[in-house]
Amino acid sequence: MILATTKQIQYLQDLADRADYLKMRHPSLIPQGLCHIKWDNEGVTSDKASRCIQFYNEILRKADVLLHPMPKEDLPA
Repeated sequence: MILATTKQIQYLQDLADRADYLKMRHPSLIPQGLCHIKWDNEGVTSDKASRCIQFYNEILRKADVLLHPMPKEDLPA
């Protein structure tokens, strides 16, 4: 069992904080049941941290697409 690095935990906490901030302003963009978590190195494996980072990144990416849609380009006929 390899524990998560300090850098992984810091990044994970940053993502959790960003998701919580977004949830306060646009609750419909964050899945119901996602609660703010205070992450620390106690017992968090590197694998779990990586999966949680991917989870938060995907949530934030989808929210960004909904909040900032790309303008549709006029294609030549």
